[in-house]
Amino acid sequence: MPEFDVARIDPSGEAVIAGRTAPGATVELLRNGEVHDRAVADKSGQFVMISPKLPAGTYDLTLRSKDPDGKQVTSKQSVAVAIEPKATDAPVVALITPNKPTVVLSQPDSPKLTPGA
Repeated sequence: MPEFDVARIDPSGEAVIAGRTAPGATVELLRNGEVHDRAVADKSGQFVMISPKLPAGTYDLTLRSKDPDGKQVTSKQSVAVAIEPKATDAPVVALITPNKPTVVLSQPDSPKLTPGA
């Protein structure tokens, strides 16, 4: 079963995705169910992708792996992403795992209040 270890997404949409799956498996990063990028896991089952830039919008990222023997499995985890059109705002990025609390990995900075405002 493929799993996310890292999902780092910049305001510009550039992303680094890392995780674990079966050794030698081909891993696909799915954006709303469509293939966005792919990598091959090393002998220990670890993989890293520096994916093509994600455009502004909201996405559900999942992983799908295909073992060398042909068995295909989709991750139970997903990463919810919301990238604003302004490239200076940090995107909302949250790791969703069934039966576990959602983990917020990134969110926009809260507005700073000026005294007396």
